[in-house]
Amino acid sequence: MLNFDALRIQSGVAIFRDGVFTDLINEKGSEVGVDARVSRGMRGGTSDFAVFREAGALFVMFFGDDASRIHTELNTVEFVQPEMLGGAAAAAAALLQSPEFAELIENQ
Repeated sequence: MLNFDALRIQSGVAIFRDGVFTDLINEKGSEVGVDARVSRGMRGGTSDFAVFREAGALFVMFFGDDASRIHTELNTVEFVQPEMLGGAAAAAAALLQSPEFAELIENQ
């Protein structure tokens, strides 16, 4: 499950998941010119990935520094920074196309 949320007001895309998965996204993102930094998750909240995590599904969350609008009426498209969304999408596409990702999925 790829979760794209709160992609605004930051110089790079943050990613949240376990070490192997995030390391691979960071590597593949770097190959396509995306600065994807690993994060320990959101402070004081969660996002749409939570139900997938609880079900044992693989997930990764791409997000920015400002999560203050998540789950509020202010969480609207005009606050999305196109460069961040594009960077997150490029990193995700590079991940999904990599042989390492296919191997990771096969071994789950």
